[in-house]
Amino acid sequence: MKTYPASSPAYHIHERPVPDDGNCYGTGAHLDLYKCERKSSCDIDAPKTCEIGDLSGKHGPAYAPEDQTFEVLYTDYFLSNVPDTAAYYGNLSFVVHTYDNRRANCGNFKVARLHQE
Repeated sequence: MKTYPASSPAYHIHERPVPDDGNCYGTGAHLDLYKCERKSSCDIDAPKTCEIGDLSGKHGPAYAPEDQTFEVLYTDYFLSNVPDTAAYYGNLSFVVHTYDNRRANCGNFKVARLHQE
């Protein structure tokens, strides 16, 4: 099992988009369609134990050694990029938390349109 420094930021999909005033606390709770509600501990080796919006719980925290950047690519089988499905996240927000779970930064997902000639 890989371990990370305790100060590694967590990141989640939240249940509402960022409001017009930009307040990250207006995004609501983590996306939790199956009502996990953190009653059980999220296990990175058993992603079904996690809230579906708990990306860092399922895939690891946003950790990078000093003077490096964090970049990750993974497949998440619990989320959907298909509109009008329950697990669709395209109209929700992405929130990065500090080590003590405060909300450090947030933004909304936007659907990218490919330019076709």
